[in-house]
Amino acid sequence: MITEKKGDKRTERTKKAITEAFTDLIIEKEYSEITVTELAERAGINRKTFYSHYECIEDVLDEMQLEIAERIVEIYLSKNHESFDVKAFSETLMAILEENYSLYRRILVANSYRFFSRNIKDLLKDSFLTKLTNASDIDKEEMNLMAEFCVTGLAKIYKVWFENPSGISEERVTELAGRMLWNGLSSFVNKR
Repeated sequence: MITEKKGDKRTERTKKAITEAFTDLIIEKEYSEITVTELAERAGINRKTFYSHYECIEDVLDEMQLEIAERIVEIYLSKNHESFDVKAFSETLMAILEENYSLYRRILVANSYRFFSRNIKDLLKDSFLTKLTNASDIDKEEMNLMAEFCVTGLAKIYKVWFENPSGISEERVTELAGRMLWNGLSSFVNKR
């Protein structure tokens, strides 16, 4: 990726236009079909301008994945959680999903974007592992397994819900996800 001066308003506007155009293209088509020419045209810039900010489309993708993961961690941590709170994390994920429902639905449901959701999941897991490993006496490898289970489980719950919401509200999905991860399957058995 090309490094640039932070705070340059023109650079920020151009990168924002590229990100918005890329988001629209992700929603509309398969990743393999997105070209630099189409992306630049959609962003209202020329190819030369695109290449002055990025070396390739994958750089835009990498930056977008990192921004999404950082946004989730930022929202979650802004709630001042000293330890991992599954319900708060589920609520944070739902808040992010609501910011651009079409984009996240596409990322979670479309097979061609499976790599995208996996990369975000891994970035999230790493971010939380860093915070939790320092605040816990649990072995690092055990914490890694538990974090993988939690983040993968949450991602799968939302993926299935996006594929077929079946009248379940966003709030209920968030509640169920948090309850399942916090209390396990036993919290649902004989509780009707």
